[in-house]
Amino acid sequence: YRIGDYNQAIEYHLERLTIARNIGHRLGESHALAGLGKDYCGLKEYEKAIKYNQLSLKIKQEIGDRRGEAVVMGYLSDIFHAIGYYIEASNYYQKQLFISQIIGDLSGKGSALCNLGSTQVDIEEYEDALMNLQEALGISRKISHRQGEAEVLKNLAKLCYKIDKLVEALEFCEQALSISTELGIPLAQECHKLKEEILDT
Repeated sequence: YRIGDYNQAIEYHLERLTIARNIGHRLGESHALAGLGKDYCGLKEYEKAIKYNQLSLKIKQEIGDRRGEAVVMGYLSDIFHAIGYYIEASNYYQKQLFISQIIGDLSGKGSALCNLGSTQVDIEEYEDALMNLQEALGISRKISHRQGEAEVLKNLAKLCYKIDKLVEALEFCEQALSISTELGIPLAQECHKLKEEILDT
């Protein structure tokens, strides 16, 4: 999955799914289903991705895996966001946030706030977006989650760009670009593109 060989990842996840079902390992089954959901999302086969994640979510709810439930809700949110279903994405991010708060998962809370804020920028709920992104930034710095910090900074840059605060947008974008370049993650490419858009305005 990490190197983009999604078809090979699907083969392994299907094998894992078969084994988990044969031995009655419900948690393993739910993990395999979620993995398939991520693989199909990577292939942009979103209907299959949604189906497998929903199957995983159902099992996690049945066995009481609250942390896993929140994670899969995040996956579903990402899919809906990718296909432009922002309201559905926002609803799932809010559910992910709610569960993360209940179980005290600070990392999950930060991720949910970051992604919720990004979605709110897309549907022009700018005040709520700013509030959620600022909280997410504080959490990512508190737990030293550098990749999360870069993601939030990129989203803050996108927000400022949308509301014509170009100086702030460029500052946030530069910070996000610096961290993502240092970490060697694909986010750096998104930051480069956003920086060019800001500079061309």
